[in-house]
Amino acid sequence: DVNAFSLAPGEKKAVRISAASGAGLKEGVVTFTEKNLGDITYGLQALVTEAGKFFEDFEAEQAPAGWIFGNPWKLGAVPESLAANGATQSAESSYASSKGMLITPKLRFADDERIYFSATKKDNTSSLLTVYTSTDRIDWTPVMAVNARPEEGQAIFGQDKPTGTGYGTYEFSIFSAPMPEGECYVAFDAGGVLLDNVYGGEKVAVDHDLYVTALSTPKDGVGSVNARYISSITVRNLLTEEEND
Repeated sequence: DVNAFSLAPGEKKAVRISAASGAGLKEGVVTFTEKNLGDITYGLQALVTEAGKFFEDFEAEQAPAGWIFGNPWKLGAVPESLAANGATQSAESSYASSKGMLITPKLRFADDERIYFSATKKDNTSSLLTVYTSTDRIDWTPVMAVNARPEEGQAIFGQDKPTGTGYGTYEFSIFSAPMPEGECYVAFDAGGVLLDNVYGGEKVAVDHDLYVTALSTPKDGVGSVNARYISSITVRNLLTEEEND
């Protein structure tokens, strides 16, 4: 509780609110009571991290090691109206009509553990974000969905901010998805979405992590006897160590 205080015209006052102890998602409400305006209530969320757990805030100049940014995902600037706690960048999937997967490094989860992330839709178009898990980055299992227009069992993106419409008028909300026990990759499949502060599990050390990004073959894909046939493959090294031989 905060003691009563007065505000002169144009004056600002910071009210400090503390989260309960322990790591994980904290949620609550704060209510301001004014004798003429009555009660004004705001919902609050906070994510308290634990040392040793996987955490990515996308504040680096390049894509973080081990991540796969499928088209149209990229690192993008957070709109000024949404920036908080020094955040300047997030992972951005540009268009709701063009979905793609953003894939984490291999992670290990304990029983009943969850992965947490902050997300918001980019503009006033409908957006759907689906979280998947996979042990091999080939076969994917959906575990939750966040929708601008939620159906049964789906979470909902944050509501409009008090002012403005269109780009940058939607608040980040913190979501969590249940994870299977053991090692897996996590994918965020979405278009027209900003994603930030992914937290949970432990990163698994791997000796090699090569990912095929492109395959090029002759136009008709058919070879013939005594004729040169050339195809090429593009491979990306997802780790920070150099691959030799």
